[in-house]
Amino acid sequence: MKKELIITIIIIIAIIIADICTQNYTKKCVHEIDEKLQNIKQECLEEESDNLKLAQDVDEVYQEWTKKSDKLSFYLEHDELEKVHSSLRIIKGFFESDEINDSIPELENCMYILYHIQEKEAFKFKNIF
Repeated sequence: MKKELIITIIIIIAIIIADICTQNYTKKCVHEIDEKLQNIKQECLEEESDNLKLAQDVDEVYQEWTKKSDKLSFYLEHDELEKVHSSLRIIKGFFESDEINDSIPELENCMYILYHIQEKEAFKFKNIF
């Protein structure tokens, strides 16, 4: 009986530690990508913005997100990650077709999806039940 209790406690502690590590990594990834998207949004709102540079910036964010999503896909829903992928591609398409005004709502949508991913995986009472 004592042996089973010790094993159970060790497993529970391991699950809690793993959850904390994954939450911290998710927060870090979301914060980095969100910060870059905020910078791109600020550049969009400027009058003298270069569409090709913005498209390159979004492509760099997409490449970084692809690297991060490979690790995130181990414990997050693939559907949520694919929403960010497709949103970044849509934003890049807007910049390439010189439709900066249409890209701003999509940037906001992408940032919301990132925020939603972070909130959905947070260790909160409402997420447990």
